Amino acid sequence: MSTSYIDAPADRQESSDPQNGDNDTTSSSAVYHPLFDINSGTTTSDVELRSQDGVLFGVHRLILGEASEFFKTMYSLPGDPNPQGSSPLPIDTESSVIALALSIIYGKAYSPQLVRISKP
Repeated sequence: MSTSYIDAPADRQESSDPQNGDNDTTSSSAVYHPLFDINSGTTTSDVELRSQDGVLFGVHRLILGEASEFFKTMYSLPGDPNPQGSSPLPIDTESSVIALALSIIYGKAYSPQLVRISKP
C-alpha cells in the first residue's frame, strides 16, 4: 500500500464543542500538508491557506494568481486579504480537495488511494 500525500495528516488532534453548537474540528497545533509545509525548508511561500478540516498549505500568491482568476482578482484589490505573517486564509473545502487542486497547479505527484469495489 502506498502513502497518499493528498489526504490530510492523520496525526492531527481534533476537538469540538457540541455544547456550544461547534461541530467544526480544529487543530490544537498548526499541521501543514506534507507537500506544502513551510517549515520543511523546501518552500518559500508567502500565503497560507487553511482547509475546512484545519490543515495548512504554504503556497505562493503569484502561482495562485496565474492559475485562478479568483486569486488574481483577490490579490489585485486594495487591501491585502492575507498579508505575510497574518493568520491563514480560510478555504471552505476539505484538505484532500485543496491538496489535489494544488498538486495539479504546482505539478506535484498525485497518488490517490484507490478503493476496491466488489460486487455483492
